[in-house]
Amino acid sequence: MSAPADSAAPVPGPDDLSGLDPAALLQRVRGELVRAQVTVLELNDALLAKETEKADLVSLLAQLELALEAKITHLVELDRELNRRLAEAEARAGAESAEKEARDGIIRDLVARLDAANREIGATHELAGRYAEEAAATRATLERTEAERAETAGRLADTAARLAGTEASLAETAARLSAAEAEIARMQATWSWRLTRPFRDLRARLT
Repeated sequence: MSAPADSAAPVPGPDDLSGLDPAALLQRVRGELVRAQVTVLELNDALLAKETEKADLVSLLAQLELALEAKITHLVELDRELNRRLAEAEARAGAESAEKEARDGIIRDLVARLDAANREIGATHELAGRYAEEAAATRATLERTEAERAETAGRLADTAARLAGTEASLAETAARLSAAEAEIARMQATWSWRLTRPFRDLRARLT
């Protein structure tokens, strides 16, 4: 920016103008007026430049304010979104915690049931073992009983055979006895038997 014209040439005083003729004075005055007008134009230019700079600064400040407002709006939206996501995360965490607690409860219940089932299986195995031992003992007893029954059946068959033989012997003996009795009765009916009866009585008393 150029300096004002009055700083380059000093303004002449009244004493300096007294020795000049009117034409030179007029020329001098016109020169001063031109310089003054140039100075005014330069000052106007400088003022205009200052106003332009001020307008630019105001526009820049307005742009900065708009950008700052946009940033603030964006930050507010980000804060809302962050709060929303935090709320959703907390809700999910609560739901997941409740679901985890439910799963843990189910797992604990299943473990308890599995332990009870294992205990029941162990008791069943023990009972089955006792039943197997009792079944083995019963089987051995049945086998002994069957052997004894077979032996008894054999003895019964032998006894039946002997009884049959005895019955046959008894029948034969009975037949012989009947024959003997018949012979005795026949003999007792004879006269000699009656005659020798006193001798038999005496023999019976002596014996």
